[in-house]
Amino acid sequence: MLHCNVGKVIVNQKCYLKGYSTVWYHPKVIVNILSLYKVQKIHKVIDSSRITGFVVHKADGANCMFKTSKRGLIFSDVK
Repeated sequence: MLHCNVGKVIVNQKCYLKGYSTVWYHPKVIVNILSLYKVQKIHKVIDSSRITGFVVHKADGANCMFKTSKRGLIFSDVK
């Protein structure tokens, strides 16, 4: 069970997230949760103090920036 923008939902679908692995998926949920532990096993993570955020250096050379919100949630804006 997941508590999110659509309330409480049962997540029973999985999908493959390119460059990461298989993740749980729900088509109506606006966020997806990644395990920092698993990300660090796959990619180089810089500044994992998570106070202001951190950068994930992907194998293809791309960088993915994660920021810390005012409420303490760590996120990556994928727009």
